[in-house]
Amino acid sequence: MIRPLFLLGVVALVVSCAPRDPDVRDQVKKSAPVAEPELVQHPVGDMAHLKKRLEDALQDVRSRDIPKTKAFWTIFHGILGNGLDTKLYDADSKSYRNALQYIREGGSIRGMEFIAFEEGLDVKTTAADNNLIFVGQGHQDQFVAEIIQIGLPLDASFRVGERDYKFRDFCKYSKANASVTKNQELSWALIVIGEADGLEGEWKNRHGEKITFADIVRYELEQPIEANAACGGTHRLFGLTWAYNSRLRQKGAVDGVWAQTRDKIQEYVGKAKKYQNGDGSFSTKYLAGKERTGTMDQRLGSTGHVFEWLALALPDEELKARWMQEAAYATAKMVLDQRANDVDSGSLYHAAHGLTLYYDRLFGKLPVWVPAPK
Repeated sequence: MIRPLFLLGVVALVVSCAPRDPDVRDQVKKSAPVAEPELVQHPVGDMAHLKKRLEDALQDVRSRDIPKTKAFWTIFHGILGNGLDTKLYDADSKSYRNALQYIREGGSIRGMEFIAFEEGLDVKTTAADNNLIFVGQGHQDQFVAEIIQIGLPLDASFRVGERDYKFRDFCKYSKANASVTKNQELSWALIVIGEADGLEGEWKNRHGEKITFADIVRYELEQPIEANAACGGTHRLFGLTWAYNSRLRQKGAVDGVWAQTRDKIQEYVGKAKKYQNGDGSFSTKYLAGKERTGTMDQRLGSTGHVFEWLALALPDEELKARWMQEAAYATAKMVLDQRANDVDSGSLYHAAHGLTLYYDRLFGKLPVWVPAPK
C-alpha cells in the first residue's frame, strides 16, 4: 500500500528547515517525544547488510505518495530526495506523473512562481512572508541548486507562461543576481554558478558590481555556521563543499580562499564526529554541541542534514569508517521507524538525499523506484 506524505512540525523561524503546509496545520498532531532507545549493535563492516538496510530505507521513502496538491516546498524537496524519477500522485485520476516534467511543462503548484527578468528566470522566495513559510521556495536559489544536484541538464526546457525557456536561464539569473554587498544567502548560488559557469572569471552582476566566484566563496566562509544559519549551517557547508570538490577535481592542489575552505570543512567534520551520539545519530544541535533531544522529526532533521553534508564531504575510505557506517544505520533506522507515521518532509527528504549520496558512492546508482498501481 502506498502511504501518503503529510507534514508535521511547528511554525519555525526562517532559518529552520521544518516545513509545514497551512492546509493541514489544524489536523496534524505533533510528533511524540522520543525516549532514549536501547542501543542496537549493527553489523558494522558487513557491507552487504548495510547496502540492504539503505535500500530498505530509501524504498520506504519512495513508497510515500507526494500528492499534486502539496506545496512547492514539499514537492521540490521530494524531488531532491527521490531524484529525477520522482512522481506526483493525482487523486482525481488515480495516476502518477513525473514531478519535474510536470513543472517543466508549466504545471501549476501551490507556492511555485517563476519570474522572468532580462537577465534570466528567478524562482520567487517566500520565506519572508509568514503566510508562505514552507510553502514556496525558502531560500535564494534553493530550487535551482537542488535540481542541479540531481542532474537535470542545462538545456532542459521550461514552459513559463506562454514562453519556453531553458534550465540555464535560471542559472543565468542566479549568477547575475549574486552580490556580496546585499546581505544575500549565497550557499545555493555556489552550486548553481559553479556547475553552470565554472569557478573562474569575473563578471558584472545586475547591481552593477564586479564579482568573482572566489568573492562568493569568501563571503560564505565569513557567514555563521553554528547559529542563525539554515539547518545548523549544513546547507552553507554543503555549498562550500560542492564548490571545493569541483575546484579540487579541476586544479588538484588548492591555496588561498580554497585552502581556507578546506580547513573550514575539516573543522566541521571534526565537530560532527565529536558530537555524534552513541546510537550513531548526530546532535540535535547540529554542529554546535552534543545533544540528543526533541521529537523524531527534529532528530531525523538534524541527523539527516549532517549526514547529507558528510556524504558529500568525506573521502571514499572515510565513508566506510565505523562512525559513518553507524551514522548511516542510525539515519536509515529513523526513516524505517517512522514507516507507519506521517513525517516532516524537509527532514525526510534531506535524509533520503544523504542516504542516496552515500549509497551511490559506496555501491553505485540506486535502482529506480516504480510505484505500484493503485
